[in-house]
Amino acid sequence: MGRERETALLLDLLAGAGSAPPAVVLRGAPGAGKSHLAAAVAARRSRQTGTRHVHVDVVSVAQARAAVLAAPGLPPSACGAAGSAAGPRPLLVLDGLDRLPREERSGLLAEASAADHAVLATARRPLALPDVPELPLSGLAVPQDCTALDLDASLRVPSVALYVAAISALNPAFAMGHDNHYAIAWTCAALHGRPGALVRAARVAALEGPEAVRGALGQPPGGRLTGLLRQYAAPGTPAPESTPGCADRTDAPESTGRTTGADAPATASRLLAFCALFADGFGPEALREVTRWPGPRLTEEIERLLGQGLLTTSTRPSGSLDGFGHARLHLPPATVPGASGALPDSAWLRHARYYARFARAATRQLVLGDQHVGLTALRAEEANLRTALGELLSRELTEEALALATDLTVYWDAVGAPADWPDHLRLLSRPEAVPPALRGRAALLQADAAIRTGHPEAGPAFLAEAGPAHRPDALPDGTTAAYLRAQAFAALPLRPSDAPVLLRRAALTHRSLGEGHLAGRVELEAALGELLHSDTAAAIATARTALSDAQRRHDPLIAGAALLHLSAFCAAAGQRTAAEYHRRAVATLRPLGWAAVLGAHLALVRSPLLPDTADRAVDTARIIGSLHSARALAGDGDPAPDFTLARSEEPTRRLLGERRHLAALREGARTPTADLIASFGVRLASPGPVPDRPVPHPVPSAGPVPGPPGRTGAADGRLTPRQTQVSQLVAAGLSNKQIARQLQISEWTVVNHIRETMRRLDCTSRVAIAGWILRNTAGPPAVPPAQRSTAPVAPPGPALTVPAPSPAADETGASLLPVHRPALEDHRVAHLPAASVGRTA
Repeated sequence: MGRERETALLLDLLAGAGSAPPAVVLRGAPGAGKSHLAAAVAARRSRQTGTRHVHVDVVSVAQARAAVLAAPGLPPSACGAAGSAAGPRPLLVLDGLDRLPREERSGLLAEASAADHAVLATARRPLALPDVPELPLSGLAVPQDCTALDLDASLRVPSVALYVAAISALNPAFAMGHDNHYAIAWTCAALHGRPGALVRAARVAALEGPEAVRGALGQPPGGRLTGLLRQYAAPGTPAPESTPGCADRTDAPESTGRTTGADAPATASRLLAFCALFADGFGPEALREVTRWPGPRLTEEIERLLGQGLLTTSTRPSGSLDGFGHARLHLPPATVPGASGALPDSAWLRHARYYARFARAATRQLVLGDQHVGLTALRAEEANLRTALGELLSRELTEEALALATDLTVYWDAVGAPADWPDHLRLLSRPEAVPPALRGRAALLQADAAIRTGHPEAGPAFLAEAGPAHRPDALPDGTTAAYLRAQAFAALPLRPSDAPVLLRRAALTHRSLGEGHLAGRVELEAALGELLHSDTAAAIATARTALSDAQRRHDPLIAGAALLHLSAFCAAAGQRTAAEYHRRAVATLRPLGWAAVLGAHLALVRSPLLPDTADRAVDTARIIGSLHSARALAGDGDPAPDFTLARSEEPTRRLLGERRHLAALREGARTPTADLIASFGVRLASPGPVPDRPVPHPVPSAGPVPGPPGRTGAADGRLTPRQTQVSQLVAAGLSNKQIARQLQISEWTVVNHIRETMRRLDCTSRVAIAGWILRNTAGPPAVPPAQRSTAPVAPPGPALTVPAPSPAADETGASLLPVHRPALEDHRVAHLPAASVGRTA
């Protein structure tokens, strides 16, 4: 599967007699499929030409020579006359030619040529034989990303097709579906598309499930992966045992001398045991830090293992303390069981502390230096960073673990936090694991994790757990802003209007400490809070402040996020500049990678400020679907798999269920991302004041108000008494806070009533609610003057066409002057496709 090009090339090289080379060598790492491809080419050549072929597994020189003499064809004495005769020659397949000594290889090929045999050989390392072409054989093509929207596209990738076919051969009931496609695609990429490794993994997946293989590959090889590979050893072969020499538990630095022949096996096995500490590959600098071997000796041993096929290399990036490089070492699965020997505990600790230092350096690049370098390095080492965090927490090195978790939070904010990252902080909930002096910082991290995962009610409990000694006036400066931010989100269920105020204070604290990147991110959260509380002009002004500061500091992550927020806010205000802001946002973020593009979108639509977790999940799925389409159209120049979008699908699928998740993905795939963001802004739009009119004082409604005739679909057209009261006060021009004060309910309850009213009436704004009240009831109630909005409004009149503001007007805010709200509402919706105007939030 997937070797059509290589097959055609080999058949061309082996065709004919006089012009054909004396031999062709297939070269590749273990598991690349050299032997199977050689056998398939030999069989196809025999069918096409009618000649015979012999397959020889090379063990020794004598055995290989005997195979050459016994192979069908002309004897050596007759080859002089026949060698020039046209026609295909018998084929001799020499599997493992590099096992022979260097001086014997040329002689063997000369004897085969004298016997008039075509030779197809396989080797793990370059042979450098004269006039012998070598065809390097890498893994099959692997998916770059995947989506539940198009499973057939994933199955067209050769590595996925092979993996699924191998699993189905052992488990006929198996099929790739929406629940396992990510695990399958990720495994194919983690195994670099090597057929041998995929078939071996398929034996495990057929009985344990693809998710078990994916979970084992995501951890250091010394754990679950080793056990699975030993249980599912190839049929007819003994299970691999631990390589000798790994039991040496001494932690002293190794000798600086060269490795002798007698010491080579023990040294190699010990180095492989060190390699098994790493998850998903590693760089030479990390291995040097963990082993503490001298540089020349480590380089020599790495080259030896690469020559033996016990280590492999790829061009995927690997992080280092000063950036990253496009070279990465990997431990093949076939090597894993023998590499799982015992190592001193200090080796694990050196691994964890090295990656803690690495995270600090990369995070500094992210906030103060080259953000592309910081993002690429952190993304490359995600698996090792998680291992390091778990190791520090399990050893109760709380201060180091908190520092690492804080650095990772900055990265996860930039790319969209994975759904499972709060699981790594569970050990902090054990009081005995956290010293009293660190409980405040630990509580802040746990509060942040709880709020991000949709549990804002848990925030106050974690903040209270910090104790009175950890209030902002007693906290160190570095955690004051974090405390204020956590307090803002924790206040959402009961006091939502306090959130923007606390967030602005947190941003000011960050800025006073010189933390411009963090200040910009919190300022954008405050801007979204202002939009949600009916102050669109303030939201736009705050976002523009964050944009100006980010551009001054050359911070494209915050600049792109600010432009994205402005796109939504301008759509909420009815400005036509929304699409242009979105185009600029993507253009700013795209050079940093698709992870940065996705992270900025998710920071907006998945903000903890938005009350409904399910609505956030729907918006997230729509964004993922739309970006999948955009990424496919963009045609990425970097073919390295990253699964930026696929790994964000699973949390929304679990939350929404299969049907709602797929429906949201499909809707997003049909809609440009700019339209989704504009629709999102329209749904969150703050209402402008409606014209005052004298009406009677509100009285409790006698019953549900009938809805407008002819409505179908989501709206059932009937409002409860409380929804009617809230709608009448909305029509009177009151804000959410004023409605809550008059009805003596929480502001959060008002938001929920308005959302449900919009659903029932099938409308998209508070202005539409006001219009419906004016048409179907006695009108809005009279409101005491102190509670009315005093903003000037245009007199009632026919709907107006709002012209596109000029750039100068947009920058000065002149386009935000009051206009007739029904006209503005019509303008906002008219500029969006029908599919973009979703259910109002």
